[in-house]
Amino acid sequence: MMAFRLFTSLPLRNRCVMSVVEAHHVPDRDWMDELVELHVLAASGDTAAASAAERWIAADPAVRKVWTEVENTCDRVRAAENRG
Repeated sequence: MMAFRLFTSLPLRNRCVMSVVEAHHVPDRDWMDELVELHVLAASGDTAAASAAERWIAADPAVRKVWTEVENTCDRVRAAENRG
């Protein structure tokens, strides 16, 4: 699968700040790491990260699928923590 990263205007770790319209090929693991990072930031209330993630998800079905998997995993972890 060929994956593309849509850079956000967020200053993410080890990333250059670029506009959301720029895209280039990146290895699968890199874009997944980026997506998980956006998920963590968005879940922590970062509205810029949430907005960037929404745009990325809307632009790429593979990203939407992985985002859903990350959300489901987080939900399972939270449920296990709540059970005690």
